[in-house]
Amino acid sequence: GLFQVRFIVMRNAFPNNRRIHQRFDLKGSTIGRRAIQSGIEYDLNDIESKILKDIDFVKENEFVQKIKVGRSRKYLILQQIKSDSEFLTKFGIMDYSLLLGVCKLDDEDQDSNIVVTKNGKTEDGGWLASGVNNDWLKEVYYFQIIDILQPYNAQKIFENKMKALIYDHNEISAVPPETYCYRFQNFIASCIV
Repeated sequence: GLFQVRFIVMRNAFPNNRRIHQRFDLKGSTIGRRAIQSGIEYDLNDIESKILKDIDFVKENEFVQKIKVGRSRKYLILQQIKSDSEFLTKFGIMDYSLLLGVCKLDDEDQDSNIVVTKNGKTEDGGWLASGVNNDWLKEVYYFQIIDILQPYNAQKIFENKMKALIYDHNEISAVPPETYCYRFQNFIASCIV
C-alpha cells in the first residue's frame, strides 16, 4: 500500500550569527527530563553542547536561571504560548516542547551588534532580558514550540497507563492533550519573571 507522508518546514529557532550558550527543551514533566547528572562537574562547553531539560532548568546551579523579561512582556509571551498550546490541544496533540535558547551577550554584542525595538524584541526574533527596573540585561532569549506532531494515540495512552503504575501521573509526559496543555502553560509561566 501507499503511505501518506506529511512534514512541516520550520525556520531555525536560533539565529546563525549568535552563539547560543544554553538550549532547553521544556515540557513541564519531570520523568526522564534531565540532561545534567548530579555529582558530575560540567564545564561551559559541555553545557553548550547539551540540550538541557526541565529538571536542569529548575535545578539550582550556576547555569540556570529564570527567563527574565518583565511583567508586560511575560504577559505577551504567555498569551502566545496559551494560544498555541490550546490550538494544538484542539487537534489532540501533546508531547510538544518549548525550545529555549539563551544567548549571553558580552559588552561588544550589547553595544554594537544587536538592534532592539522599544519592547525589547531583537531584530533576529529574540527577547532581550530585563531586570526589575526594566533595565536591559546581557541575555537574549529565543523561543519556539517544537515537536508538534505527536497525537495522543493508542501508543501514548498505553505509555500513560504503564508509567502511571510507577510514577506520579502528573510527572509523566504522556498525558491527555488537555492535561498536557494545562501543565505546559503553568510550567512555562513559572519559568518566566
